[in-house]
Amino acid sequence: MENICERDDVDKVIQGSQVTDNDQETGQKQDVKESEGEKSEDKAEEKAEAGTGKRFAKGWLIAKLILMAALAMGLVMVTVCIRNGESFSMLLVDIRTDFVDNAMFPYAFKNKLTVLAFVFSVLVVLALFTQDFWWKLKLGKWEFSLSPGAACFRWGINLSLLIMAVCFVFLGVRFTQPAARAAWAEWDGDSLIAHAGGGIEEQNYTNSKEAFLNSYESGLRTIEMDFVLTSDDKLVCCHDWGEQMSSDYEADYVYSEEEFLNIRIYDKYTPMSLETLMELMLEYEDVWIVTDTKDMDAELVRKEFRIMVETAEKVGAPELLDRFVVQLYDYAMYDVVEEIYSFPSYVLTLYLLGGVDEDSFREHCRFLRNRDINSITMWQDWFRPEFREIADTYGINIYVHTVNNADKVEEMQAWGVRGFYTDYVTPDMIP
Repeated sequence: MENICERDDVDKVIQGSQVTDNDQETGQKQDVKESEGEKSEDKAEEKAEAGTGKRFAKGWLIAKLILMAALAMGLVMVTVCIRNGESFSMLLVDIRTDFVDNAMFPYAFKNKLTVLAFVFSVLVVLALFTQDFWWKLKLGKWEFSLSPGAACFRWGINLSLLIMAVCFVFLGVRFTQPAARAAWAEWDGDSLIAHAGGGIEEQNYTNSKEAFLNSYESGLRTIEMDFVLTSDDKLVCCHDWGEQMSSDYEADYVYSEEEFLNIRIYDKYTPMSLETLMELMLEYEDVWIVTDTKDMDAELVRKEFRIMVETAEKVGAPELLDRFVVQLYDYAMYDVVEEIYSFPSYVLTLYLLGGVDEDSFREHCRFLRNRDINSITMWQDWFRPEFREIADTYGINIYVHTVNNADKVEEMQAWGVRGFYTDYVTPDMIP
């Protein structure tokens, strides 16, 4: 019995040991499984993180490519505009009107934009639908490979973006600069402009001091003055030498400045030199002067406007030049005057360019808009009501000359005319 009991005890111990060993083995297996599970989870997380990183890198690359495409297209557009003499404000007008008056202009950059759009679309598609892509270039024995993940590729993209952005900003500033130049001191335009100083005592074209003062006292603040060169190359306020202005000299006599200032126009009115006029402008600080120099020859124009600049410096007030509204007689005169001084305000007059129809008027308006000039003037008989819509499209004010009837002024205002050169109509005569 004792032996039997001892064997039973031994068997129980052995069985207990086996159970313990089995439990340990099971635990170890579970630990291994848990460890493997943790490793799988870590690998999954790593894969997820890697996938997220790749998606972010891909999205960032696509964003850069889209930005590069936009900058490239913007550079093409600005460059084409500058090369074709189109201003920023003109481009805005053309965009607003679907290039209806400039049908040929889009073709200047249409093909370039199409090619750029195609190239960048291909690059974006490659970046979007390929996980890992690269370009290989083989030149003889040399072989190069480029991948979006390469540091040199990232640096190349970033450097290209920086260069394009700097170029775009530089050209953009140049493109919009004319508008900034003209905005700060530009003539707003009055509805009435005193013609040749204004009429006085039923006498026109005197350009005299009395006419100037009479116009100012009548409420006019924009005064047109005629200018001619004297025999000693000075500018005086005079329409021309063809009329006998004084009993002391015959018609067509070309005065020196001193001789002119010592006469009385029609033996009654005080003549003015440009210097005299500028001294009056210093006294009457709200007066604008519209110039009527008449000459279209480039050398004469240069001489006359150099004299204007020198005279303003002589009276110690170069800022007076910004209160002159330069009357242009053709397109070329603008560039000639700008060589001498960049006046804030201009008006294009048509009487030396011949008659005007809708097509030519549209061309004139485009010329003005491209230079940020907002005024045009013509003989009153040349005006057509159809011009109003064209002028409104380009933001141009229409002036006519010379109107001396208040009823006619009111009638033409209803047609869309902004202002009038006049000898005798004053602000109190019109509503």
